[in-house]
Amino acid sequence: LDDATLEIMAQRVLGTDAEQARHVVSVYKAGRPRASNLDLYLILASDVSGFRTGTDTQAERKAALGAAAVYKYYFDWYSPVAGGNLRAMHTMDIPFFFDDVKTSAPLIGEGLELQGMADQICAAVVAFARTGNPNRNGLPQWEPFNGDSRATMFLNSQMRLVNDPYREERLARNAVVTGKA
Repeated sequence: LDDATLEIMAQRVLGTDAEQARHVVSVYKAGRPRASNLDLYLILASDVSGFRTGTDTQAERKAALGAAAVYKYYFDWYSPVAGGNLRAMHTMDIPFFFDDVKTSAPLIGEGLELQGMADQICAAVVAFARTGNPNRNGLPQWEPFNGDSRATMFLNSQMRLVNDPYREERLARNAVVTGKA
């Protein structure tokens, strides 16, 4: 996508005018300098989708209740299959969550690092199922999500906890979509 097409597509997905869409695109570009225009559009479209906004709202509301800890993650691993064109598509995390990387090779590729990722991610899922807490040896400390810190574990070959990831994008996008930052 060239810049003009990206801005037109952003305008459509955001349901806004060219000036606001241009601003949101500039925020995304600043926060993701290595991303292509196609990547930026796909990320933006995902971010404003009912699925992403729904999971964000659910995490915020459940955390506000204070009844149980909320653990949020962002699957941040791109499949090398098809020249990387599959990216981190919806459901790409499932082979790692269920330790099924061998039968999922047509979608995720092959390699020892994949089994290592699956071992770590699946162990966190099992720990969460058993105790309500995904923390275990070998993973960075996974802090619960709350409305202030918005702690989110990035699942990739190198797991890392990030507080309020892509904050500027969220605020710019929300200002346009909901009228609130």
